[in-house]
Amino acid sequence: MELFLKDKNKVLRVYLDSCALSRPFDEYLNQEIALEARAVEMILQLVETGEFELVDSEILEVETKAMNDPEKKSDVKLLRERAKYYVNITTEIIARASELMKHGIKDLDAFHLACAESKADVFITVDKRFLKKALQVPNLKIKVFNPIDFWRYYVGSGN
Repeated sequence: MELFLKDKNKVLRVYLDSCALSRPFDEYLNQEIALEARAVEMILQLVETGEFELVDSEILEVETKAMNDPEKKSDVKLLRERAKYYVNITTEIIARASELMKHGIKDLDAFHLACAESKADVFITVDKRFLKKALQVPNLKIKVFNPIDFWRYYVGSGN
């Protein structure tokens, strides 16, 4: 994997799926969840400073509206409002999501990934099964990470 983060002239566009955006508001049942939450918080801090740009999508909006916990729903909605870009579901996104589903990726996850590919540089999820499947997709048009691994990579790239 090339060090795509080395370009200081480019602001990194990040797409966090619903489970990643929700992580800071989850119960910290173990150390991994706590570390993922902290990594997501640090990513969002860099969105605030302008070093990163957040990408939102219609599928994130749908999933946020479907959340059962009103407090978490409100918190995630506030995070999504920081986004500089919004991706609508188009025929191209639908077609790409269909391709991704052929690789064993679930439908909503495929839509997240297709939306992210259209506008972001990095896709971040805490869903281990999804991450494993996404990393196996040939010719994926985006870098996919767990937030902890992304943070290690980002810090290790000299940024």
